[in-house]
Amino acid sequence: MKNKKLLALVMIAAMLLGAFAGCDSKKEKTETPEETTKAAEAETENQAEAAEDEEETVVTTEVTYPEPEEPVVTFSGDPDEMITITENSYYEGDLYYIYFMEGCVVPGSTPETIELVINELEDLYGMPFEKNDLHQESDWRDSFCDGAFKYVNIDNSKVNIIVLPYPDDGSIEQSFGTEAVLFDCDLDLNGLAFAAVPHELAHVYRAKQSEGLGSIFEEGFAMYAEDQVSRRLGFANWDVVIYKTKGYFITEYDDSGILADPEGEFIEVNDSPRDTEQANYQYGFRLIAFLMEEYGPESIKKISENANNHTFELGIDTNDELVIEIIKESTSDDVFERFAEWLPEGWDNYSEEYVTYMMDEYGIEV
Repeated sequence: MKNKKLLALVMIAAMLLGAFAGCDSKKEKTETPEETTKAAEAETENQAEAAEDEEETVVTTEVTYPEPEEPVVTFSGDPDEMITITENSYYEGDLYYIYFMEGCVVPGSTPETIELVINELEDLYGMPFEKNDLHQESDWRDSFCDGAFKYVNIDNSKVNIIVLPYPDDGSIEQSFGTEAVLFDCDLDLNGLAFAAVPHELAHVYRAKQSEGLGSIFEEGFAMYAEDQVSRRLGFANWDVVIYKTKGYFITEYDDSGILADPEGEFIEVNDSPRDTEQANYQYGFRLIAFLMEEYGPESIKKISENANNHTFELGIDTNDELVIEIIKESTSDDVFERFAEWLPEGWDNYSEEYVTYMMDEYGIEV
């Protein structure tokens, strides 16, 4: 019995040792090469995710500027109320800032007038009055505002409209890509100088669409806009009389060069310095009127869009052939020949429309 009991104990002990050995063998499972590779890949993936998480947690600091030193002007919307600007002040619209220098006297409806002109320009040419990054901001703060407004519109996200007291020294309104410079007297919708507002804003508007297309196209664009917006808003625009060929007024511009060689004349006028004849305005006004009549507003939009597909060289007289190419590809290969054919009768008819408008609205014979 003792031997049997002893034998039984030995057998039970052996069985327990075997069971323990079986558990240990499961814990010490050997990995295959494939499993080792997957583990390495998983580790690499985890490290990459950790690196991404670290990048996402990098904090970017924004540049902050002091609040503007100049006060904001409040407008009543009343066109008959005249507001005297006693210190450099500004107004912010959805698409623009207006900067008023001390001494300006402007109507209480000034913002509404600016927005009215912008809306008319968009309706006339069918292009949006929105920001692009083609043009860099000029030094207008120093050139026209004695260093004022340095903390307003820092990112140049909106159009800058600078309004100066009328200097009465022969100075004229002007524009520089994203900036327009006006005089306070221009902002009276019923005043004699209002035509400057649609003209200069038209320059800024066109500059938002593409690189500059030369003085003929740019001035023609602004002149046509000035004339048409004047009629749409119902005021007398005497500035365009010198371009007409009707009534008592006969323009001094000789258009025989266009009739003989429209492309050659385009290049010569585009490259010539400005003079009292204003050949670039004269040629351009006629050209845009022709394009609008024969090809429609979409032609102006298409010219602007196509210009963005080309590379322009620096210099005022280096892109004439390119601009001609862009105009042709946006209209037709014979566009300049058709312009020369249209010009004698077409411009005469366009001038007649202006005369009729002036007579019907104001009883004025021109």
